[in-house]
Amino acid sequence: MRSVGVLVSGELSKEHFRFFHLLEMQLTNTHRYTDSDIPVYVSGEKFTPIGMKISDISVASALSVDRITVEIDDADHTVSDVLISEDARNKTAIFSVGVFDDNLNVIGTEDLFRGMVGEWEYEEPTSKVTIVNELVLWKKRPLRSASGTCAWVFRGTECGYTPSGECDQSYDRCVALGNSNNFGGFRFLPSLQEAKIWWGKASG
Repeated sequence: MRSVGVLVSGELSKEHFRFFHLLEMQLTNTHRYTDSDIPVYVSGEKFTPIGMKISDISVASALSVDRITVEIDDADHTVSDVLISEDARNKTAIFSVGVFDDNLNVIGTEDLFRGMVGEWEYEEPTSKVTIVNELVLWKKRPLRSASGTCAWVFRGTECGYTPSGECDQSYDRCVALGNSNNFGGFRFLPSLQEAKIWWGKASG
């Protein structure tokens, strides 16, 4: 469970309080927005008013599915112009909640979700920004698996061999065909599979 600061929780416990949300996207330049009617200043940084809401929250025990989607009123393309000007994916994004006192002074803020921009889309008049948990990077899979034999199709584009002959995908055969520069495997992998590797010290 996320803990909330004493000042913020104190305001939330009142019968009447005014809270607001903050969205910060740390792109080449940092862009800050709030759903408050007035600009919000946090640690000297200004958050510009804009209409926005959370449209989707996904939380599960798997490492890669925690995400929130923020819908932003963007009829004037303020946000979409920023996002389209650079590759925003994998850049840090923070979604927070804060509380005003009766004089509209900021009492405090708490991060609700900290992650990175996973994707975004514009559907007039709304921009949708999906923020994903940074642990999504652990879910990536390699395009190729390490193998001691060649992964290329014989005489295919990557193989590049054109004369007649046959190939068993081994490095020795690739050498015999004079095509070892295009070998698509890890030639030393078989010799390492049963080898004892000593890290930082000599074998004893």
